[in-house]
Amino acid sequence: MDYTSFATDPIHGVASLTFGKRTAPQLTVGWGNMIPRRGRHVSVPFDIGFQYVGAPLIHFNLAGTGCSDQGCSNLATDPTAQANIRQEESDLNGDIAPLRFYPIARIGIAYTF
Repeated sequence: MDYTSFATDPIHGVASLTFGKRTAPQLTVGWGNMIPRRGRHVSVPFDIGFQYVGAPLIHFNLAGTGCSDQGCSNLATDPTAQANIRQEESDLNGDIAPLRFYPIARIGIAYTF
């Protein structure tokens, strides 16, 4: 449902995005050596893979007066508005669920003296 902000008490709030894990395992495959071989001084190592950071979650905490087709109400206390906000959170969380895998592409330059 769409809400329009009321002029004297506008809709305001806080949104947060959190990832599910503090520790994030990663799997990478790489080419090259950090220590150049065969008398060379420069090497260019390269890694590619992904990191599992856990399912991201979006949460909204909104307040203020919002108006819809059914009238105006305070979003923080109206149960219908809260249900609509939680449904939107659920839809967005479903949309961003694939972001639990973070792609990694790394290139470096190593030099030996």
